[in-house]
Order: sequence, then structure tokens, then C-alpha cells
Amino acid sequence: MKYSYITIGREYGSGGRMIAQKVAQYLQIPFYDKEFIEMAAKETGLSEDYIQQAEGQKTSSFLYNLSFSSNNLPVGDQVFIAECDVIKQLAQKGPGVFVGRCADYVLREEPDLLRVFIHAPLADRMVRAQAEYGVQSQDIRTYVLRRDKARGA
Repeated sequence: MKYSYITIGREYGSGGRMIAQKVAQYLQIPFYDKEFIEMAAKETGLSEDYIQQAEGQKTSSFLYNLSFSSNNLPVGDQVFIAECDVIKQLAQKGPGVFVGRCADYVLREEPDLLRVFIHAPLADRMVRAQAEYGVQSQDIRTYVLRRDKARGA
């Protein structure tokens, strides 16, 4: 195999997670997605639910961010650092397919890294969000676009 590490970034509703699972299965290498949350929870002592919530939140206040020292980081930053450590630990174990969580950035210096970004037409992503993810929103278009924006942040 030419690449030891494959990172998959994706738009919300594009099916990127499913594609990543199939790639890992085809190549017979580990697939990592939710494992980041479990391992980061162990590392930080925070609950998995809390980590999932912290992943989706960002602080936009410059003054708020300045009020923290490196020893007292906002929880979102602590979660990001813990997940980065987990990604590096898993990469040291060997090849794998890594989904989201900035794994492409964390592993950027690995010479045998393949970065993939999965996207799909908005209409298809809206259908997938409702049919496969069970999203019940009056304005599914806005919901999908907001999820993309949150992921980007």
C-alpha cells in the first residue's frame, strides 16, 4: 500500500463516513472516527457526551480567548489537543483511515499521507440528512449548511 494514513474530510451529508469505512474495509486497515471521542474522554477525564458537545462549539470572542493561559485553556481547545494526541497515538500503531477532526492537519508531516475530501451536491446531502440521519428540520437546507459551517470552524 502506497499510503499508510488516509484522512477523510467531508461535507455534512456527503456520505464521507460510509466511504471511509468501505476504504478501510477494502484495505483491511483500522477505521477511526468515534474512537477519537472515547480515547479523548479517557485522556481528559471528560464524558464522551461532553466532548461531542465541545467539538461542535467554538468561541468567537477574542477577549474570551485572551483570558485563558496555556494552562487554563477553554474546554474546546482541551478537547482538540486531546484528540490530536489520540490521532498521533493511533498513527504510531500503524496504518489507518482517519475521519474528520483535523486529522489531515495533525498528520500533515507524515510522508505517506493521503488526504481526501468528500463532497456532494447540496440536494443529495439534504436528502441523506433526512433519510439516513433522521434530521427533522423545517428548513433542511439551512440545517445542512449550518452543519458545514460548524465543521469548517
